[in-house]
Amino acid sequence: MSNIHEEKIKSHNHDSSNNYDSFLEIFFFTSPLCGPCPKMEQCLLEVIDRKMLPIKMIKIDVLKTPEVAEKHDIVACPTVIFPDFLRVCGSYDSEILEELVTTYFASAFEFPTVEEFTMANK
Repeated sequence: MSNIHEEKIKSHNHDSSNNYDSFLEIFFFTSPLCGPCPKMEQCLLEVIDRKMLPIKMIKIDVLKTPEVAEKHDIVACPTVIFPDFLRVCGSYDSEILEELVTTYFASAFEFPTVEEFTMANK
């Protein structure tokens, strides 16, 4: 995973409301001064919950931790960073967010081919 895991970030943690032990993380950079941030946050949480994905969203307030925002070149809110540094900046509707989250979740795993699966189960 990325080097974005810092103690200051963890202290501003916000889990989605599902009951999974989250093992994939996305980082949501926000500000209380950001108009679209609450709607974007809500859309992300709804997508994660509706799809029942074991994803943890870590919410990072850029005003409380400006050094973290600066370290990761956050210049606008909302910004979502997926591991491997896929970065989404700006507000998007729920369909686009659903596609991004689903694609991220699917790409986090390497699924075996039919031949690999067959050979492994002989």
